[in-house]
Amino acid sequence: MKPAEEVLGAVGFSVMTIRPGDTCVTMGVSDLPVVAPSIYLSLMESACVAALVELLENGETTIVDKFEISLIDSVGIGTEVRATARCIEVVDRTMIFECDVYDVHQKQK
Repeated sequence: MKPAEEVLGAVGFSVMTIRPGDTCVTMGVSDLPVVAPSIYLSLMESACVAALVELLENGETTIVDKFEISLIDSVGIGTEVRATARCIEVVDRTMIFECDVYDVHQKQK
């Protein structure tokens, strides 16, 4: 991995459109046709990986160790959502990211 000074502040993005299979109903979490929380986690992890893609050496990889999430709202099928991830702390080989996920069209208003 590159030095901590280079990793700190790294930013990554991930975008997806919510499909019927991404909903709580399909995953058996609830009877609401809104995006399942696990999809948000996957989207944020993808943004974190994108932030590190050029900072890891060949053969290096990452693994999620812990997630803390607060959901403010949810979206339904057909919504385009974007995740941003920014590395805010590096301790030894542990990287801590701050992530946001939002409806692309709501953010533009």
